[in-house]
Amino acid sequence: MAQSGSIVQGAVTDGVTGPRIVVGIDYGTSNTELAWAQSDGSAKNSLSDLGPDLIVFREWPEKSMQRVPSAISYSPTSPDKHCSQWGWSIDDDSKVLKWTKLELEPQDTVTELAQLRELTKGLDLVRELRENETMGLMNDVPEHITKSAEDVVRDFLSKVSRVWYQHMKSQGRYTLERVPLDLVITHPATWKYEAMNKTYRAVMGAFHSGMFPTLRNVSFASEPESWALYTIQDMLLKGHDVLIPGECFVICDAGGGTVDLVSYRVNKVDPLELTRVGNITGAKCGGTFVDQAFLEFLQPRLLNLDIEPDAVGTGGHMVFKPRSRVLLERFERIKHAFNGIGDSQLTVPRGTKVAPGYEDSIVNGVLTLTEQDLKDMFSASVIGTLSLLSKQLTKVRNTKYKGIPCRVTNIIMAGGFSESEYLFNEITTFANRGADIAVQRADDCWIGIVKGAVLRGMGVGMAAAPTVRSCPRHYGICVSHKYEEWKNLGEATVKDTFHGQRMVPDQLFWLIRQGDAILPFDPITTQFGVRCKFTKQQYDLGSSVRITFVASSILEPPSTMGSFSRAENEVIYLDVDSKKIPQDYLQKQKKAGGGSYLTADLEVVFSVSDAVRVSVMHRDTVLTSVETNL
Repeated sequence: MAQSGSIVQGAVTDGVTGPRIVVGIDYGTSNTELAWAQSDGSAKNSLSDLGPDLIVFREWPEKSMQRVPSAISYSPTSPDKHCSQWGWSIDDDSKVLKWTKLELEPQDTVTELAQLRELTKGLDLVRELRENETMGLMNDVPEHITKSAEDVVRDFLSKVSRVWYQHMKSQGRYTLERVPLDLVITHPATWKYEAMNKTYRAVMGAFHSGMFPTLRNVSFASEPESWALYTIQDMLLKGHDVLIPGECFVICDAGGGTVDLVSYRVNKVDPLELTRVGNITGAKCGGTFVDQAFLEFLQPRLLNLDIEPDAVGTGGHMVFKPRSRVLLERFERIKHAFNGIGDSQLTVPRGTKVAPGYEDSIVNGVLTLTEQDLKDMFSASVIGTLSLLSKQLTKVRNTKYKGIPCRVTNIIMAGGFSESEYLFNEITTFANRGADIAVQRADDCWIGIVKGAVLRGMGVGMAAAPTVRSCPRHYGICVSHKYEEWKNLGEATVKDTFHGQRMVPDQLFWLIRQGDAILPFDPITTQFGVRCKFTKQQYDLGSSVRITFVASSILEPPSTMGSFSRAENEVIYLDVDSKKIPQDYLQKQKKAGGGSYLTADLEVVFSVSDAVRVSVMHRDTVLTSVETNL
């Protein structure tokens, strides 16, 4: 089998035999693509072997295109238009959720607080609805305020899976009930587990067993490697003479949300053998951030831009109303055409109100975007991309292959944002500073990535992406927590014998959920902090502290130990010898009613891969642990 990250000519066996359908899904920040190929079980050695069997889906509601906007609306559609409310088919008066992919990653504290502020606006709406029962019937109550990013992605991908399913059925193909179906999902190179897990859960919810009973394997493939795989196969097919043994090239995948880079050394040309050099790198500096800079430019100039959320709130999502949608659509053409020279004119929608002091910037409904304005909008994305390239080139140059320094001679641009003439020109200028570095733009800038995902799933030119497993059970811990009226009203409580506060006992906190993604090479890891309490006498006698681990295969697991059936679930007790905790780290607390007691802060660490391992730790020292089956 080829080494991880290597690209070779021919088929790379993955142990899977027999007929199958491989579907590639690229859920992007701006657009989504779906492609598939059906195999009869025979080995496919190249892109040419697949030929017309590798198909990019294009029959989207209202438009035949090889991509569909990653946009969805929960607003009702006009009875006359009867739009599908996603992709290309969204009513003009709708509130539209876009760029949701950027919300899948963990946010910084400032962003989390901003999202919390929008969620509280949603709570204000709920209060108004309770006070006025007819309000919900008379107003467009936005469903999105109750949706997480994972929910929105699942809802969108459910639309995608449904139209593809209907297409396959309309072609008279009944293979979806008979032939194994494998999915390959692309992801940004730098994504952390949380974003990949949310995407995996969304995909599994969209491609559910009711519609796709033969779904077998689900895999992840990084976006730059998918691009590299397709680009190289396409070059071989078209006879491009850019692959010279001993030289290296960089694939720069410039997408809507992220720009990802991967480098390869050409070991052989016939048969093809490439080795990945250095690390896959990436950053959030894709084309969407040019759009955001454009909106920030408009913010002080227009009084009714329709970007700021109204009293309802956004639910933490990026929601666009009609005026802002039209402005972005018109700016899209300017963004792709701008080459770094000259001004551009943008016609603003009727009814747009200009802010005081900016009247001269919009004449007869036309806004002039100067050359410098546009360069400023591109600035963060261009600088971010050039910084990535600079670091990648330095890394490759400092790498030796069999004692010989590696040398980059080509930068290959891919992804939708690579169609920007300005970005392409800036990268070309940057590359010209180094001798013999050519910049090229890959064919199929929009859809090559999803074709690469299918190739990866079929093991054409690269080892097939390893399968992701679904976590079979929920795993958690049983604890007591302080009573809070807003949360625990009506629940039974006990008085803590140490600090005297009301406590809600035997609460189950589920830290890993059934259906979470178990990635091939990285276990699911999470931790939960607990505070243990005991008297000085108990510590001196070496009394134990009990941690209760719970596992459940029930779809909706219970929230309390009292409703936890041990016949259907698993309970494991981890007893920690208190003497294993150094006395110097114990904290002395005042006891209710007089006296004192001791506390120690412990971490319960979960690791899930081929088995489940639970460890109780104190300052990086394992006090006790247990292992059980998945």
